[in-house]
Amino acid sequence: MADAVTVGVNLDAFSHAISGIQALRSSVTRVFESLKDGMKNCEIDLTDREKKNCELDQIEREKKNCELDQIEREKKNCELDQIE
Repeated sequence: MADAVTVGVNLDAFSHAISGIQALRSSVTRVFESLKDGMKNCEIDLTDREKKNCELDQIEREKKNCELDQIEREKKNCELDQIE
């Protein structure tokens, strides 16, 4: 595994990129939580099409969260490999 790390991966740049992604993810999460809270406090009758779009958006967000989780795990593994 250590050989894979020495193939030209700039771990500092990779770490910086992951930190940026985490900050962005946190910001996006706060935005959607605010929107969700606003929707709870507002009486809105969504059409079936709008409901379907919301469901599809939720699925896409969940996929992106899974992808980000995987990237974060890989970063931690790289850092652990570098320590060893």
